[in-house]
Amino acid sequence: MNMKTYLNFAVYLILLVAVSTGCSGGGEILTGPGEAEDLTSTGDANNSERVLWGVWSVEFDPVTKEINLVQSRNTPLHFDITSFLSPPACDDCLLIEILEINSADKYIKLKLILTNKTPLAGYDVRGIIMPVSDALKLLNADAYTDLWDDGGVVGKNPFRAFASDQPLRVFTPDSGHARIYEIEYPSFSELLALTLVVDASWPGNCNEPYAIGDFHQVDNVVAAGGSTDVSLTVSDWQSDEESVFIDATPIGGGLVELTFLLNQWEGTVDVAQYNDAGTYTLLVFAGSADTSLKLYNYVDFEIIPCEAEGNETWETATILPVGGDSAEQVVCINDKNDWYKFTITNHIYGELKLNMITDNGPCDIRLFCNPEGEYLVAGSAEYGDDAVFDLGELDLAPGNYYIRIRHLGDNLDAREYVLYLDAMDSTCYPDGNDDY
Repeated sequence: MNMKTYLNFAVYLILLVAVSTGCSGGGEILTGPGEAEDLTSTGDANNSERVLWGVWSVEFDPVTKEINLVQSRNTPLHFDITSFLSPPACDDCLLIEILEINSADKYIKLKLILTNKTPLAGYDVRGIIMPVSDALKLLNADAYTDLWDDGGVVGKNPFRAFASDQPLRVFTPDSGHARIYEIEYPSFSELLALTLVVDASWPGNCNEPYAIGDFHQVDNVVAAGGSTDVSLTVSDWQSDEESVFIDATPIGGGLVELTFLLNQWEGTVDVAQYNDAGTYTLLVFAGSADTSLKLYNYVDFEIIPCEAEGNETWETATILPVGGDSAEQVVCINDKNDWYKFTITNHIYGELKLNMITDNGPCDIRLFCNPEGEYLVAGSAEYGDDAVFDLGELDLAPGNYYIRIRHLGDNLDAREYVLYLDAMDSTCYPDGNDDY
């Protein structure tokens, strides 16, 4: 993938001429706290730029059955960094070790060990993997970045943060840090097509946010739709994070801008469409006031199957007043029937209408006098209907009547509906004394 060349070339030259990285198979973590020179010990984030520490490709040794990282001098990122990687020599700055591999599940667990053998310190050092398709996933990614990317198939590349347990996340000279990479890959060829990019901020912490976490979904959202408040945290060294968004477009919630309140970012996700029950992965991104760079991450959003509301039998029917009041509910595979009960106090001989608007239909609608007997009239509301069922021309004596809404079909689609009874425009019922 192409790196963007808008980064400061002079910063590359100053830092990277003194930083060299290489590869080797296996190895143990190297330690040594080291001390940063005055040039980088200030942690002045306002003057920080992201710079490359190295680029590697993955190779498989058929003899040793090992995966090796090969230093890329003429990098596939289309930016010649050969002169930066040559002096001083370093052939073990990045080591790789296979901890676990499961070919059946297409899963591999790697330990990457990065060592800083220069007199310079880096901040917020990241090991970014560049997959050729989004089918390859870093399961334990700390976050995602679009830096160095050319806008291809995978625009947001996952990374692990090195030295994240150190103050200011500083990677001091002559020190080493290891990170575990758990990777799910579609094919071995795609695993070997990985490019690994290590970058750092220098001479201080990064200007963009460095972590997004603590996502919380307050309420469950059912398959037919609904809304919930959400919250998350954004970490930024300058505490000037802004423009935090959740992209809920995949579930019909649109782009949701969050608001900072009480040390967290909050907002409301309105799901305006039917979605199958399950876990959905939504993109979150956050920016800061003093940089155009953004940090990305993904959060899990839960949608549960619609559940029974308690009116599944005529004995537990929901009372439906006549004339303008409505019932907005759902029937689905887990809630086959909704029953409603309304009462007529005067003898009706004339027009009685049942109006129903449905999504994801069809539904079956029936009117009963005796809910255990034969229905009086039946109808069906199709997808997107605005159906009016004329129940007129019925001789309805005073008493209780029941409406049953039934989910049709064996799939998981919910039938969302609005049900209401029109006010009656009754004709006078014969009272027995009309003849002379």
